[in-house]
Amino acid sequence: MLLSGLIFPLAAMPWGVRWISYLLPLTYFVSVARGVLLKGVGLADLWPQTIGLIILAVAYVSLAALRFRKTLD
Repeated sequence: MLLSGLIFPLAAMPWGVRWISYLLPLTYFVSVARGVLLKGVGLADLWPQTIGLIILAVAYVSLAALRFRKTLD
């Protein structure tokens, strides 16, 4: 929660911590939720965050499937 930008803005975080926050899906989800709920913007304005969420979802599910397969063998 602290690294997602929900409480503290990402711009105020040190560079190294900011890179860690970009590996968390909540960082992108907070941007999308704020855009949709508070600003009323559509997917055309939020496509970079949506692409980030899709990339992280594919990466994390692939990693989980690989690790799960190793435990079954």
